[in-house]
Amino acid sequence: MNHLPLLNLEDDKLSFQETSKSIAEFINDFPNTIPYSIAIYGNWGSGKSTMLNFIEKDLDENNVVLRFNPWEILNEENLIPTLFEEIAFAIGQEKYKKLKQTLLAYGRKICTTGAKIASRTLLESQGFNEDSSTAIADFNSGIVDSIFDSNSPKPLSKRKKELEIELQKWAKEENKKLTIIIDEVDRLFPSEIVEIFKIIKATISFPGVIFIVAMDKNSVMDSLRSINITRPDEYLIKLFQQRYYIDSEFQLQTLFKEILNPRVQKFNGNAKKSLQKAINAIIFFDEEDRYYLREDENYIKDLGFAYNQIYHQLRAFLSIPRSFINYSHFLLSNWEKYYNSIFDEEFNDERDNIILFLFITIAYIDPHVIKFNTLGDRNIEDKTLEDLPNLIFTVRVRLLNKIFKSERTKTERNTYYEKFNDEIIKKIILKIKQYPDHNYIISNNASAQQRTEVKNNSFLN
Repeated sequence: MNHLPLLNLEDDKLSFQETSKSIAEFINDFPNTIPYSIAIYGNWGSGKSTMLNFIEKDLDENNVVLRFNPWEILNEENLIPTLFEEIAFAIGQEKYKKLKQTLLAYGRKICTTGAKIASRTLLESQGFNEDSSTAIADFNSGIVDSIFDSNSPKPLSKRKKELEIELQKWAKEENKKLTIIIDEVDRLFPSEIVEIFKIIKATISFPGVIFIVAMDKNSVMDSLRSINITRPDEYLIKLFQQRYYIDSEFQLQTLFKEILNPRVQKFNGNAKKSLQKAINAIIFFDEEDRYYLREDENYIKDLGFAYNQIYHQLRAFLSIPRSFINYSHFLLSNWEKYYNSIFDEEFNDERDNIILFLFITIAYIDPHVIKFNTLGDRNIEDKTLEDLPNLIFTVRVRLLNKIFKSERTKTERNTYYEKFNDEIIKKIILKIKQYPDHNYIISNNASAQQRTEVKNNSFLN
């Protein structure tokens, strides 16, 4: 599962098959005399395309499946006619020539009618009066008519009825239903999204036509709001009779177990052991691999809470499969070189492996906060502390302050903070950030005073 979307059911590690099989069985059993529309909602990278692939695998031979990706269509005006061309091609058989012709004519008519309405709406919003906007819209519609050769006195309602009859005839004679799978809707411009939904609205009464549409619901609703659809949730409810959600909130442990841990085993020696122990401590709540400085019951309880809190905060960033795969590449490509470069006789493999794991993870999530004055032992202003992201605050205040031997230190302003030996933190940050000034100063050309400054890390203040 190193690449998405998945194609093979046997590669499923996140139990997608349970949902995909249920949806496919529902469609297989659904009568071909009525239409239906299904929405698959999920965040970017959550596995929507994988879900569609798995559904398609389980559809039976009575489904004529059409996969349509509107993202591949370069021009908005081609969305509707292209889909109807694809439908006509999917039906295929020569004896349904009239159905194909009716499909193409209907698709073109929708396109020209839509062009007229869109032109009039746009012109009126720009201050044109009703008569002027109607005249210009008619002219624009006429141009589209001439392009598609659809300028016919036959009204849209008449064409729609003819198409319903032809589709009903095809579905009955062939014992088939047309299942149209549409992906990546949320990547479209708002006006293009409306074009796709217009297709669904225009065919919602056609017998034997089933739509399965995958999208990021929040992204689509934002797009609909941007074009003055004030109640996008209601808009979607009217379009889709059934809605499924891909919930990626509680699967981080599974992602580590199925994707990252097998690759950790390819490491050698201490690097492998150290990373596995850090993962066990943070991700799998393994008390044996968690580092506790003291055996005091209240101390262990507080620090244990911090470990757990970090895990739950990581879920917000890493639980989406595509994000996790990117993260796993980042962690694994950096772990050995960072570990080997900082490992020495002072390295505490019970504690420092956890710090290294967390800092590399934070560097992936938000590299800008990998700073010594944020994560080191320096006093942080209250305002700065308040502005820290939750994850960074937990690591800095609730974890680091407790896993080092620290003492409360008074500042010039009579405030207190935890002071501890943070040499390992300096080492890790300098390795991850690779400060150019640091690399210059430690070169042979640097003066003794400059090298002393590096040792004291005064330039990091």
